[in-house]
Amino acid sequence: MSRAFVKEPDENLPTDEELNLPPLDGPVLLTPQGLVELERHLADAQAAAARLKDETSPDGKLAYLRALRELRLLEQQRHAAQVIDPASHPEHEGTVAFGARVTVEDEDGKRHVYRMVGSSEADPARGQINVVSPLAKALIGQRIGDTVTWRRPAGDATLTIVAIDYPTA
Repeated sequence: MSRAFVKEPDENLPTDEELNLPPLDGPVLLTPQGLVELERHLADAQAAAARLKDETSPDGKLAYLRALRELRLLEQQRHAAQVIDPASHPEHEGTVAFGARVTVEDEDGKRHVYRMVGSSEADPARGQINVVSPLAKALIGQRIGDTVTWRRPAGDATLTIVAIDYPTA
């Protein structure tokens, strides 16, 4: 292969260690939608790093290093991504598992909807709950009609599962 097509490391770029990127502990669990989102963020980060690469001011160099750190973090996550499509696991039908969207009712009769996702997809404000969180641990494996206790710092909450579905998009 011609050397023209081999990507040479840039000695001027900081290493992962210099960017303070800890190694990942294991696979990055993603739903299919999470993979699409990760790849979109990765493309955005690549564009941002490319746009800032030639900055010469101290603020510009700092912005470039931040963009580069974000890019490397997303590349790490993409490399370790393990996509779990709930539709390919029919044994979970009827129970809460990774990728499930769960509707629960609390003691006051209020309904809440949560989706069980991996850590990189988690966004509690949008109802995206990390599967290793206390709430997800209380819900995983349960069925419609089951009542669970969610142990939380503000005090235990009792939730009843009223619906479980597995979104495809």
